[in-house]
Amino acid sequence: MFSGAERTKRYKLVHPDKVRQTERNYRKSHPQKMKDKKARYYLKHREEIRKKAKEELKNLFNLCLDHYGRSCSLCKSENNLVIDHVGGNNGDSPKNYRTLWVWIIKNAFPFGFRTLCGSCNRLDGLIRHHPLLGGKGIDDILEKMRDRSNYNALFKS
Repeated sequence: MFSGAERTKRYKLVHPDKVRQTERNYRKSHPQKMKDKKARYYLKHREEIRKKAKEELKNLFNLCLDHYGRSCSLCKSENNLVIDHVGGNNGDSPKNYRTLWVWIIKNAFPFGFRTLCGSCNRLDGLIRHHPLLGGKGIDDILEKMRDRSNYNALFKS
């Protein structure tokens, strides 16, 4: 004969769908117990959970860097890199960096993103919102500066 624990284990192996449905029903009918259980687990394993989340975030960012480049597309710096929306965020993609990286990966690394260093990213944002430059990005400004034919062309459309 089987002991109670052995019988339960065997039942779970033979009837996995029934067991899964029973567990799902229990979780649905006891939400506060599940919330308390989750909170206790988090408190007990907080450091492991944080370490795993940080590692997962680093992996997502590295996947994006592998695709868009591991140096700034403007100054070629390899420090303090970020993924930037070319032309600013048009509203299709998220603004939060974690959800942005997930969105980029799920959408098969779409066109319209690039790698910038923190300095170039800040400069691009300042230029884009400057009232005299009329919403032009750093790429437009650099292109006109390269021409150097007419310095005043920077401040005209």
